[in-house]
Amino acid sequence: MHRALDWFSALPVWRKVLAALFGALLVFSCVNLLVTAGEGLLGPSENEDTTSQVQMGEAPAGTTPGASADLTITRARWGGKKVVTKGRWSGEISSVHCDLFEGGTEELQVSEWWDRSAAADMDWPERTFRQVFRKAKGRNGAPIAPQGRYTVGCSGHFSGGSVRLRTARVEGAPPGRTSENTPPSHSG
Repeated sequence: MHRALDWFSALPVWRKVLAALFGALLVFSCVNLLVTAGEGLLGPSENEDTTSQVQMGEAPAGTTPGASADLTITRARWGGKKVVTKGRWSGEISSVHCDLFEGGTEELQVSEWWDRSAAADMDWPERTFRQVFRKAKGRNGAPIAPQGRYTVGCSGHFSGGSVRLRTARVEGAPPGRTSENTPPSHSG
């Protein structure tokens, strides 16, 4: 230790400054390496958001594009013999996948009615997506229940591995609904 102090005191001032900066950088790097290794061994803390976490439900109010990774369904509506779903995202997304379900949000069942080869159309500059659900051609799948309730579920897959799931009730009436089999509307 004494030799190191003699060597350091014999250095010119500019080399002492460089040696001190190098020493501080070395200590900082070692501490950072130890902290990172410790976090890797212990895993994320209970308050830390992990990228594999899935969030369901409606998008929070006040979400602005670019604020964070998020997905919102802006419209899900029957239009003749098809369901048209529109939405938008913020953040760095890799894909959007939507599915059509029969039932309310408590008792959802996948609808076998629609053509699964049709993917969501994504408008990258506008950060919007559109999914059209149409009857599968030449398929003997389950028919649309005119009195049924339908829900759309869309998932956004974002960079870093996070996924956001959103659901929305399909508005309007399925094909074949008449006034006799129209369920009463509930206003709230």
